[in-house]
Order: sequence, then C-alpha cells, then structure tokens
Amino acid sequence: MDAVAKTQHCAVLIDRRIDPDRRLTLQGGERPLREWFVAVADEVGGRASFGDGVVYLAPSQAAARVRTIIAIGEAQAARLSAAQKKVWLERRLLEWPDFTAPRELVSQLAMDAGVELTGIEKIPHDLWGAASLPAMSLVARLSYVLNQYDLELVLAHDGRRGRIIPVGAEHRLERRYPAGPSAAKSVARIKQLAPSAHVATRARDLMVAATLEEHERIAGVGSPGKKQPAPASALEQIRIERLTLQSLPLAAVIEQLSERLQLETTFDQEAARAAGIDPQQLINVELRDATVDDLLRATLEPADLTYRREGRKVTVLPKSNSPTAQHAR
Repeated sequence: MDAVAKTQHCAVLIDRRIDPDRRLTLQGGERPLREWFVAVADEVGGRASFGDGVVYLAPSQAAARVRTIIAIGEAQAARLSAAQKKVWLERRLLEWPDFTAPRELVSQLAMDAGVELTGIEKIPHDLWGAASLPAMSLVARLSYVLNQYDLELVLAHDGRRGRIIPVGAEHRLERRYPAGPSAAKSVARIKQLAPSAHVATRARDLMVAATLEEHERIAGVGSPGKKQPAPASALEQIRIERLTLQSLPLAAVIEQLSERLQLETTFDQEAARAAGIDPQQLINVELRDATVDDLLRATLEPADLTYRREGRKVTVLPKSNSPTAQHAR
C-alpha cells in the first residue's frame, strides 16, 4: 500500500482496525486508481473514503461517516468569529512518526491550536505507525484520528473549546436548494439520488438533510430545480438560473463543472500548489441568472485562479501566471 501511495502521489490512511500487513489477492488487469482502492477496501471487508486529498480505508460505517462528520464540524466552525474560524479551518499538514500515541497526538493538535479539548481520556492507550497526510483543517485532522475510536468532536458555541464524545448513530448535513419550477419534481429527483435524505419545503426552497456524499450527488454543479445543460453546440446559450455551492473542495467542483457542462478542462494542481493555492480548499458559490463564464469566474477568482476558454476547452491557472484571462468564443 505504501508503494502505491508513493508512486501515485496520494495519501493513504489505513484505519487502525484494518490490518495493514494483510496479503491481497486482487484479480484483473489495470484499472483506475480509485477503482483499485475500492477493490482493496472490499477485499479487507471495509470501504474507501475519498476526501481532503486522503484515501481512507476503514470499516464500512467509519468510512461512510467521516467526511460528513468533518463537513458538519467545518460548517459549525464557519459560523464562528473570524479568529476562531481561522483556528478550526486553517489547513495544515498532519504527520506523525512511528510509535505515536493517538491520545498524545490529539492533545498536541489542541495545544498547538490554542483550544481546550475535554474527553481526551476517551481515546485508549495505543501506538500507531507513521503517517503523512496533506493539509487539512483542524476539524479534519482531529476527526481522522477520533473516528478510528468511534469518537467525534463537538465545538462549543464560542469555538474556544471542543468536546470529544462517542460517535452519533447518524450524521446529516443540512443544505438549502431552490425548489425550481416544480417542487414535487425536485423532491422526487432528490429522493432518487439520495433515498435516505430528509427533504422539507420552505417557501421557494428545499431544505435537505443528508450525508456529504449524498449532497454531492444531489448538487452536481447545480441544484435539483436547475435545467439540464444545453447541447455542446449551445454553450453560450446556457443560463444558470440559480446556483448554491457550500463548502465543497475546489478541485471537485472544477471536475463536476467540466462533466456537467461538457468542458474539456485542464487544471494543473501542482502549478496551483506552487503558487500557494490549495486545490482542496473549500469554496462557496452563490449565483443567479449567470452565464458559464460568470460561473467559472465565481468559482475560480476567490481562489486566486483564472482561466482561458476557447469554446469548450478551458485551462485553469493561477492569476500570477496569467495577467489577463482570454475567452475566445
């Protein structure tokens, strides 16, 4: 597993309940890396979670909930004061050496951030092998450790403290979507994409409580009430009536935009990192009555990115590498 992570330049976190030395007997030829990790997880009786630039292999329930737990915590942190918001959401690397005690790791993370954590004693005495994970929020760093002991983090209202508690039975993230011309059709579409989601109508909007993965399926690049993209020959005629994206990774949004709008997008993530831009940073987009170019600008400019577009070919690059964006139609 370590060899795959190094050659493919990805970070792999193996939950403590998965045997890292287990011999695998995967069948078949070459396959996409994501499918390979899914197959590995299946063989060891677990599940693969993909988020924050991390492939997390864990027991099924633990893998299924971790990204939603992180998203809920980050949404809570986003409502705090500017100072506390920075504490919980600032992205930093997470690394530890062999023979690290997870209880001490959590204590050190809290101490470095200047926050008080209660319930640390719930983490059993244990020793872990070394790991190196990409930059992520303090919420995510703590959650990837706590989740392995069926624990989770709850922030105090002022953000100065946090409590470690046993993990809840279910986790749902509430988001708002426009109902569109037909609320009934939008609800039906949501239930088709996320059968377990809770949907409530509120004025002209739909309030949806679901897991993060379900929200990603529901949202795509738009909302349940949004019309399907026009054919490839009519890109300029596409109008986005209303779009709301909340706390989604930049790279994932770019990928979804490309798929839904049938764009041929080139995004050099290494060049972005070299310019100090994190492709996994969480972004928010709020648009009404917008063109495709409006959408691209609203997505990229807050992250210090720009783009060049020639028809459906889009190149995304740091602003520092391109004084002016060129759009040839």
